[in-house]
Amino acid sequence: LHKDFSLTILYTNDVHTYIDGALNYASIAAVKQAYQEAGSSVILLDAGDHAQGTAFGSMDKGASIIALMNAAGYDLATLGNHEFDYKIPQMKKLLNKLSVPVASANLKDSKTGNLVFLPFVMRQYGAFNVAFIGLTTPTTRYTEEYAFVDEEGNLIYDLSEKEIYDLAQAAALKARSLGAKYVIALTHLGEDKNDLNVDSHGLIANTRGIDVVLDAHTHSVIPTQYVNNKLDMPVLISQTGTKMANVGKLYISKDGKISNELIPTASIKQESARVKHVTDSIKKLSENFTSRRIGTTDYELSILNAKGDQEVRLAET
Repeated sequence: LHKDFSLTILYTNDVHTYIDGALNYASIAAVKQAYQEAGSSVILLDAGDHAQGTAFGSMDKGASIIALMNAAGYDLATLGNHEFDYKIPQMKKLLNKLSVPVASANLKDSKTGNLVFLPFVMRQYGAFNVAFIGLTTPTTRYTEEYAFVDEEGNLIYDLSEKEIYDLAQAAALKARSLGAKYVIALTHLGEDKNDLNVDSHGLIANTRGIDVVLDAHTHSVIPTQYVNNKLDMPVLISQTGTKMANVGKLYISKDGKISNELIPTASIKQESARVKHVTDSIKKLSENFTSRRIGTTDYELSILNAKGDQEVRLAET
């Protein structure tokens, strides 16, 4: 390996527009900046569900969050299922404003059969190329069905549920053929079983040539886990949780070894002043948006039941 090559990959998933916590975009920007100032090659990735979740997202359908991600210095993103909540034209509008590439190997235009985004993005670090493949859970096609059909109910976009593993495999092999030394899958799949039998563990088991899976969707905290691929070789998989409970740190050392850890909220004290200013501006806009009085009720409004569980997903609240 080239003696000067090493790479730090910071990653987030399922932030859901949560910018009020102790760990936020200003914190992550400061961590990235610290690595840069130390002379390290460092990049910042997001595995989806960044544009929806709180009033910070809904007040302008994700536009402020995209501006914040640009300010924080993200280098690449993929699509979560909730990126489709505002429908695909708005999603495209937002992502056109995102100053970095979006990778998606399984979102297709149903009329043409063409992919909407690049299946993978490849970047050179030192003397080596690293490819990043993007994948989104095909269950989105049903949970956010309104985004995938026109007014007559005709399918206009699809997430390739029956061929998603084949598409991932094709992307990995193509990236290798173009000179990728490492292939990393940035996935919004989750490890939980579902009706379509598509998950991150299944992705690994049905493919070869992928070194790491940085996953999302199930809000799981997975510091480092290994799942065997199609050739019975271990592949590292990780997920940071949700709402920036952690930031992930994947490290490729000069001798080619891959290691991974989750950096918890409590251990990050610094903030980027510039990104904090953008965050504070968004909070002020949200305050104006949410302080408008629209009505009154004597009934207590809550998304949680008496036990503290989310009832909003199960019944009227």
